[in-house]
Amino acid sequence: MKKHYFFFVVLLFASSIMMATTHQVDLGGPNGNTFNPATLTVFAGDTVNWTNLGGFHNVNGNTGTFPGNPASFGNSTSSSAWNYSFVFTSPGTYNYQCDPHAGLGMTGTVTVLPAPAVSTVNFTTSSQGVSEGIGVVRISLSISPATTSADTIVVTVTPGAGLDTTDGTSTPPTDPITGEIILALAAGADSTFIDLSINDDNLVETSETASFDITYVSSGLTIGTSTNVNITILDNDPAVPTCADLFFSEYIEGSGNNKGLELFNPTPNTIDLTNYLVIESGNGGSFVDTLDISGTLAPYATYRLCTDQADPVMLAVADTILSFPSVAHFNGDDALILWNGTDTLDIIGEPGVDPGSSWPVGSGSTQNHTLVRKINIQGGSLDWTSGANEWDVYPQNTFGLYGWHTFNPCGISTPVLSFASAAQLVDESAGTATFDVGIANPDPNNPTSVQVFVTGGTATSGQDYVISSPTIVTFPAGSSALQPVSIAIVDDNIAEGNELISFGLSNATNGGTIIGPTFFISILDNDVPIPMYSVADVTTNNAAGEPDSNGVFCSLEGVVLGGNLRSGGLQFTLHDGTGGIGTFADTPLNNYTVTEGDLVRVYGDVGFFNGLTQLYMDSVILISQGNPLPTPTIVTFLDETTESELVRIDNLTLVDPAQWTGSGSGFNVEVTDGLSTYDMRIDNDVDLYSQPAPSGPFHAIGIGGQFDFDSPYDEGYQFLPRSSADIISTIGIDEKRSDFKAYPVPFTDRLIIEVEKEAEIRVWGADGRLVYSAHISGTTPLNTSTWAIGVYSMELRTEHGSSLRSIIKQ
Repeated sequence: MKKHYFFFVVLLFASSIMMATTHQVDLGGPNGNTFNPATLTVFAGDTVNWTNLGGFHNVNGNTGTFPGNPASFGNSTSSSAWNYSFVFTSPGTYNYQCDPHAGLGMTGTVTVLPAPAVSTVNFTTSSQGVSEGIGVVRISLSISPATTSADTIVVTVTPGAGLDTTDGTSTPPTDPITGEIILALAAGADSTFIDLSINDDNLVETSETASFDITYVSSGLTIGTSTNVNITILDNDPAVPTCADLFFSEYIEGSGNNKGLELFNPTPNTIDLTNYLVIESGNGGSFVDTLDISGTLAPYATYRLCTDQADPVMLAVADTILSFPSVAHFNGDDALILWNGTDTLDIIGEPGVDPGSSWPVGSGSTQNHTLVRKINIQGGSLDWTSGANEWDVYPQNTFGLYGWHTFNPCGISTPVLSFASAAQLVDESAGTATFDVGIANPDPNNPTSVQVFVTGGTATSGQDYVISSPTIVTFPAGSSALQPVSIAIVDDNIAEGNELISFGLSNATNGGTIIGPTFFISILDNDVPIPMYSVADVTTNNAAGEPDSNGVFCSLEGVVLGGNLRSGGLQFTLHDGTGGIGTFADTPLNNYTVTEGDLVRVYGDVGFFNGLTQLYMDSVILISQGNPLPTPTIVTFLDETTESELVRIDNLTLVDPAQWTGSGSGFNVEVTDGLSTYDMRIDNDVDLYSQPAPSGPFHAIGIGGQFDFDSPYDEGYQFLPRSSADIISTIGIDEKRSDFKAYPVPFTDRLIIEVEKEAEIRVWGADGRLVYSAHISGTTPLNTSTWAIGVYSMELRTEHGSSLRSIIKQ
């Protein structure tokens, strides 16, 4: 069968291991002069933890007091809150008492049973390579001794490079989300197995691997030493023929949206492009984009596609220009596939695999480089392990090679002439540049000549370069030596950007054939460019509270937060991961409409307004849309660190609802979380401006701001919600839930959490750091002695939803 490269992602599930159990006994406090529970039955190896909730108590299980105890345990008497733990390793009955209150019956008993016998699980099948045509492979497991009850084994499958769901299936089936195979065992079972059914396709592909790991066993079992089996599927299909069909000849992954692809027809025939597809497999196959190609492609010609925001050099020669989203909007970690309607012809990267940021290619990678197929490559490759070696690597934003391709053709006996490379980069200060013309199948008896001439470009003859056009190149009879061509480069002092010269070949003698008739030279401007900085580079302040970079003209690139806060102009926040900064322009720029999630590049001067660092823009360029936003940071204060950052403050109420005026260019309202008071700014360009004030408690998200008239600009901090969605009412979420209790309030060194059903609990500090996370049930005491004094946010998640509230430690 023929196979499309449409893919899946297998998520790995964290493995579990068996552990001894810890049992809790409380005494004192609400329990009075009793141990609760007073009687426990445990297994050898289990731990018992006693917690004194109040009063003058101890635990005394010493053999001097109780001679029948198999071992001594206990602690000294104390009136302060304490915890004492003991691991019981020997079976038997252990009695103990509280010495001050033994006469009042404050005693307890721990019965320790022998640890239950468990069965060990191991793979008995060895790692192996199997032919794609084998049919079924069985992976066997042993259980020794045989099980005494019904048990469960979980084997997790980790796919290797190139493996996807079309390569085979398993029995029992593999969960497509977790990658788990669940093996159910009956009592008395001493073995089990997994059967793999391998699909025998006719696609040429690299060897594919799958790793099988025992990741979980139920309580009656334990994991042994043989826990992993690797199965390698060996391809049995013939290689792709050369000079028979299209292949990728160029790949451009430049800055911003400077991205494009080039397809090449290596045959002497015109090819009908109907039914051809270019497929993008993004992020390991988590999304797929396709392009149906149409028209025809002449012999030894190229078909080009690029984004609609690519460099003008690319747009000038592209056959298809694509808007977002499309197959041209790829990144270095996205694989690409060329399909001819019946089979895969070529790949870039490994479909179905997410490499992180890119795949290595020669001296570079598929990220921030231009790749051109080497001159000796005559067809596509379906094995990226070898295919990655078929490319010449050029620096980022090399566009001079785009639009043509040079290769050694199949089956031609007369001279074949071409440029020895596709393009060349040369500094404006180089003085001269030299490039070569090559020949294949030279005439053994007669010299062969060809003309080199300038076909165009952005550079100006006489001002930027000097060359005689045409220049005649001659190859001696029987010689395959490259012939050089020189051009003079003029070094001016004009900041004009990089410039391009294109060359062609014509009038070959001896019946010579010209392949790939264009060569490019890119002249790299050596005059001062506009610097690009990170936001963090330009937002540090001096002692006066003013930006160190005040007045610096530069460019920044980041994601837009919020909407436009200036009618008739532009005002929004830009965040690049290193920090946020305000941007401002009195008038519209470049027809740009502010949309949250846009990735933009802005140019302008760094400045500030009433303490708020801003970039006063003179231009803005849209790069892409729909980019992820930073996660709001939970804070309990506003200062320089929250300026132009996305923050969240929980459990707020309005100090004075009358401040919610809905008038002017915007208004400030004071809000409080019970500990601090904050200024919340409602701008007249957000929908909250015309809505009623929130009633009752709420959480709020917003962008940190500042409005301070005087140096050192260390006051006037505020935050600005972006829309009504940033005001999160807590009524009906926290207040009405009765299945979640946390006390005492406030707490000190101990916090008790009660839940009605099993739940996940997470606690964050005021700095947004996660301090506690666990799955709990019933009553759970937490030792909080190491927690700092302050406000904490606690979230409870159950099958019914989640609750969020603030708690305070004193």
